[in-house]
Parts: sequence; C-alpha cells; structure tokens
Amino acid sequence: MARVRPARRCSARRHCGLPCHAYAIAGGSVCRMHGGGSPAVRAAAKRRVEEGRVIARVNRVLLQEAERRAAERAAVSAVLGLPPDHPDLGWHWTLQQLTARRSR
Repeated sequence: MARVRPARRCSARRHCGLPCHAYAIAGGSVCRMHGGGSPAVRAAAKRRVEEGRVIARVNRVLLQEAERRAAERAAVSAVLGLPPDHPDLGWHWTLQQLTARRSR
C-alpha cells in the first residue's frame, strides 16, 4: 500500500479574506500560488521533508532497539527465574549470575 501524506491546506488568505482552499506544497504551509513555488520556500520545504524522513527512520531504529533489549531482558530473566522488571537484572549482576550458574 502506498504511503499517503496528510493533506494540508494553504495557510494564506485570498483578497476577499477567505482562506485559500488549495493544498500546500509538501513540507510547506502555502500553495504554489501563495509563494510555495519560490526557490527559498521550496528548498525549506524539501529540507523539512528530508528531516521528517530521517526522524521517522531514527524512531524506527530506536523502537527496534528497545524491543530487542526487552526481548533480551525477558530471556535473561527466564534463565535466572526472576521477573523481567526485577531490579537485580542490571548487566553486571546478571553476568555474574550467569557465569556462576555456568560453572556449577
């Protein structure tokens, strides 16, 4: 399924005072008739779109990392017989317990 960007309306006003009903350019707040076609506005809009993509990618990576850590914590807690939110599941303590169990 194709990604659809949210439709944003132009924030400018027409001569009669009513709002413009055109769609704003991607990453911008005005349509091309109200200044969205100028090079400076287009460059800023392009930069905002790219920043949004980078932020979305970073958020996905951080979420995956958090899920991986939660899975690791659950696995270690299962081996040690402790609940996953146990305060003694710090990594130094956990490594000591695992090596102690391995040497038994």
